Amino acid sequence: MRRPPVAPGELPAGVRHGRRWRSTRRPSPRPTHMAVIGLALLVATVAVSCARSAPRTLRVLATTDIVGWLTGTVAGPSAQVTVVVPAGADPRTFTGDAELARQLDNADLVIAVGGGFERGLQPALHAARRTGTEVLFLLEDLAPEPYGRTPAYEPGPAPTGPDAPEIGAPDPSFWMDPDRAAQAARSIAAALDVRSPELAVLTAVNVDRLEHDLAAADEAVQGALAPLAGGSTLVTDDPHLGYFANRYGLSIAAPGEGRQPTDVVLYAAALGPPGSGADTLPGLLVVDARNLATALRPGT
Repeated sequence: MRRPPVAPGELPAGVRHGRRWRSTRRPSPRPTHMAVIGLALLVATVAVSCARSAPRTLRVLATTDIVGWLTGTVAGPSAQVTVVVPAGADPRTFTGDAELARQLDNADLVIAVGGGFERGLQPALHAARRTGTEVLFLLEDLAPEPYGRTPAYEPGPAPTGPDAPEIGAPDPSFWMDPDRAAQAARSIAAALDVRSPELAVLTAVNVDRLEHDLAAADEAVQGALAPLAGGSTLVTDDPHLGYFANRYGLSIAAPGEGRQPTDVVLYAAALGPPGSGADTLPGLLVVDARNLATALRPGT
């Protein structure tokens, strides 16, 4: 039975003056010195274990914005990706500076197109490789087509401007083919996993998502260009469209001898600006296809 509340200055019922009232509750046990030490050791062990299991952020250099986008998409937040060639600069002539040399020395991984695409950077990239920096040249794993000697160029001639590869040399513009872009993503994931094995699950998930997005873009491009396949010629001096034209049944010819350039906006050498729809690689492929479908539509 509950005792009635005790007013201030009163004693509990049955307790006389002159005697101390002792609580019948037992005091809570206090942690012993050894228990406190054990708890501290447990917390420290857990903290060390978490620190060891959390992968550090990798420092990755990518030569171009498209390579940088692929790398960032595969790595997610596990890598700090820096694009070497500034927006608007030509990767064939850009050479970098002393700051680039420092970045190459400090990078965990450098990812480049290869095949001579970054001609101006080749000395720095090969020097970094010789001094121990891991440099991945994507084209080495992609079985590139010979520039200017594929069915897309049969009407000819292929563009031969200063930014074009030599006829018969490896065509570096692999990103214009969704299958090769997906293979490049797998190569990037493998290189990241070697540097930080804890990333393997994350990169595998990201590559799967990217392959899904590229497959969806491929389907959209085929739908947009189906009416043009086998009967339309794109007149351009852009050397980056060979894979795209081969895959989707278009022909390419350089301007000249009465051929006027096709009036169309295409994103091929670099991603489009924010809001263009071409600021991701799948988006770039779809935007280019829709623009070509309009420009090459019979009767236009």
